[in-house]
Amino acid sequence: MSKRFYCLILVIVLIFTLLITGISDGGNQISKNDGSVYLSAIKQGTKGSLYWTNLYNGEERQRIPLYFFYMLGGLIFGSLGMTINHIFYLLGVIGAVLFVIAIYKFIDQMELTARAKLFVLIIAFTLNQGGISELAYPEVYPFNTLLSYPHLTLSSALYLFIVTELLNLYKHKDRLVSTKLLALNVLLGIIHPFMLFPSNFIHLVFMLRKLKVNQDLSLYDKIKAIIVNLTFSNLLIAPYCIYIFLFYTITSYSNEVSQGGLLLDVMFFKANITTIFLLIIGVILSVKFKLFRLSRTQFMDVFIIMVSIVICMLCPLPFQRRISEMLGFFIAVFLATIIIEKKLKILAIILVLINLINAVSFLHTQENYDVYVYSLPKEVVELQKYIDNRNIEGYFLADIYTAQFIPYISQNPVYVGHYALTLHCKEKLDRLYSDKTEAEWINFIEDNKFDFICLNKKDKLTAFILPAIRHLYTLLYENEMYILYGVGI
Repeated sequence: MSKRFYCLILVIVLIFTLLITGISDGGNQISKNDGSVYLSAIKQGTKGSLYWTNLYNGEERQRIPLYFFYMLGGLIFGSLGMTINHIFYLLGVIGAVLFVIAIYKFIDQMELTARAKLFVLIIAFTLNQGGISELAYPEVYPFNTLLSYPHLTLSSALYLFIVTELLNLYKHKDRLVSTKLLALNVLLGIIHPFMLFPSNFIHLVFMLRKLKVNQDLSLYDKIKAIIVNLTFSNLLIAPYCIYIFLFYTITSYSNEVSQGGLLLDVMFFKANITTIFLLIIGVILSVKFKLFRLSRTQFMDVFIIMVSIVICMLCPLPFQRRISEMLGFFIAVFLATIIIEKKLKILAIILVLINLINAVSFLHTQENYDVYVYSLPKEVVELQKYIDNRNIEGYFLADIYTAQFIPYISQNPVYVGHYALTLHCKEKLDRLYSDKTEAEWINFIEDNKFDFICLNKKDKLTAFILPAIRHLYTLLYENEMYILYGVGI
C-alpha cells in the first residue's frame, strides 16, 4: 500500500469531515449536552485559564483538573482571534488527520502484501458493527470516530500509536523501553487519562508474552523488568492519573459519572449485538482453522489486543464505556486477517453487506436523531449577544436543555445542567420539575437565591414557574424561543 495512495485516502477523509461537520456550524458535536461542556472549557481557555471551573453544579464552583486539551486549544487559537466554535471544529480536524495516520501506521507494520493491507484498511475503517450502536457508543468505531468529539478522535489516534509502538518493541528482542512510548503516554494521559488503563494492560500482556520465551532471565528478573518498564513508560503522567483517580473515587462525582459510564448493561448488549456476534464468529473460525498456531505473530498480536480490551471492559470501573474505544477497529482487523489467511470469500461478502447496511443505518441516524452536526440556534446566539453586551454575571436557574449551554455562552453557573457534572443531578431535576403551588415556587426560588431565570418557552417548567417569578423578577429579554428574567437590574 503506497504512501501516495494513502495520502489520497487521507484527503478524501478530510474533505468528508469538512463537509459533514460544516465550517459555518463550527463543530462536530455528537451531543448537545456534552458538547456544550467542551465549548465551555474552550471559552475558559480563551480567558487565559488552564484549570477548568465546573459551572454545572450550582453555586459550588469546583475547580476540576480536566479538559486541558480544550482549554489549551482555547488559549492558543483564541489568541489568534478564532471563535470558540471554530476552535472546537479545528481541534476535530487535527484529531481526524492524526487518526487516519495512526490507522495507516498500524496496518503498514503488518506483514502482508500491499493488496492485503488495502483490504484490511477498507474493512477496518468502514466496519461499523450495528446501527443504533453508532448513536449509543460512537467512539467505538473508526468511521464514527471522525465525527466524534475532538478529544475522542485524538485519543483514539494516540491509543493506536501506542499499540503500534508496543508491537514494534515486541519485534525487537533487545528493546523493552521506549522514550516515544513515554511521550505518547503523557499526551494520552492529558487528553483522555481513562485510556491509559487498557493501553498499559496491553503493554503488560505483551511484556509477559515476550519475557515468557526468554529463558535467560529468572522469575525475579522478569518481574523486575515488568515493573521498571511500566513505571518508566508512565513516569511523567502517573501523578496526574493518580490524582484523577482519587478525585473521582473520593468525591461524589464517582456516582454521577458511573451512571453514564458503565458498559455492562442491557443497552450495551442490544446496541452492540453485531459486534459480539462478529467477535464470537472470529474466535470460532480461529479455532476451526487452527490459526493460533500460525508461525507469523501478527494474528496473535491482534487477538491479544482485542482480548485485552474485552478483559479491561469487564472491570467494574466508572469509565468502562471509554475502555471500549477502538474495539471495533481491532475486531475488523482480526476478521480481515482471517479472511486473508484462509481466503474466506463468504465472510468477506458478509462484511461488505454489513457495511452497506450500516451505510443506510448511518444516513437514517443522521436524519432522525440529529446527533452528529449541531450548531447553536439563532435564538441562542441572540440571547448570547444580549448577555455579553450587558456583562451579565450571576447564578442561573434554567430548564434542563437551556442550562446545558448557559455556562458556555455566558460563563455563569446553573442550578442543574449536566448528569455527570451536577452532583445529585437526578434529585435536583426531580425537585425542579415536581408539582408546586405558587407559594412553594417562591420559597424554592428565594431559598436558592437565583440572580437570573432563563427559560425555553416550550419547556413545561416555564408554565409552572412563570406566575411565581413575575412577582420577584423583571423581564430583561425575550425572543421567539427564550425569556430571561433578572433581579436587581
